Amino acid sequence: MIGHFYQVRSQLENDLEKINKEEQNDIFTARKSLVIIRECCRQLSSLHIQCDFKNREEEIHFFKELKCYYYSQLFYHQDILEIETNIPNGDKKFKQDFLKEQLQKLNEHFSHNRFLYAYYRGGGTERDHQYFTAIRKYETKFNDQGREMLCEDDYSCIYDMLYARVISNDRLEKYLHKGIMKLEETEIQSQVPPITHRSKLEWTESKAALVELLYALYSSNCINNGKVDIKELVASTKYIFPNIEISDHYRIFIDLQNRKNNRTKFIDTLRTSLMERLDREE
Repeated sequence: MIGHFYQVRSQLENDLEKINKEEQNDIFTARKSLVIIRECCRQLSSLHIQCDFKNREEEIHFFKELKCYYYSQLFYHQDILEIETNIPNGDKKFKQDFLKEQLQKLNEHFSHNRFLYAYYRGGGTERDHQYFTAIRKYETKFNDQGREMLCEDDYSCIYDMLYARVISNDRLEKYLHKGIMKLEETEIQSQVPPITHRSKLEWTESKAALVELLYALYSSNCINNGKVDIKELVASTKYIFPNIEISDHYRIFIDLQNRKNNRTKFIDTLRTSLMERLDREE
């Protein structure tokens, strides 16, 4: 029976991907997605009523890989619908401020539930037997905001809703950053003079390498005597290398900060390559 729901999950992923590829706005996409997600959640609840788990591993998989997945999709698309229907009209700054407020809410949720974000992001499994096994009706569990509550059904584990919210919020953070960047790039593009021809140059290294180079130039104040914003610098690269688009430069910069070994790997490679050429051509 549970194996059937892994097939349903795979089908749901395919259906959501098809909806995302349709030429529609985010409100339409969220509404259409919610219809099929809610039906999957309803079916999953019915499955649990008639389900006897073969072992503890199957029970953990049911809650962690099925229930948490479906409800993370539910939370995510509900949030998208609420954000897009409430985003203010008018000036881009009002819209940016609104999206930044939503990011602040995610940061607050992270601060209050840091341990579970770390467990999810680190691929934790050592506490699955505590977090993702069934509890009895009227025992204590946590809601999606991390507040204690009494379980009112026979279809729950301690952290199912909160873990689903963690998964959803990690996705939503990327969505909000992308929305903010899009608004910023639109504003910058209106200030950049049009070009008369399309560059034939192509960036053939990784996106992370280009971001590393851009931040090096930005940090050295070698462009406009330092009077240039990193967002403007990033936006300008598409006129030089039209084959690559950077919409998440800040997240990539955070990844550079978190590198365990060499943070400036690409810059160091450039230095080595130049030194070798200088030596060859002496």
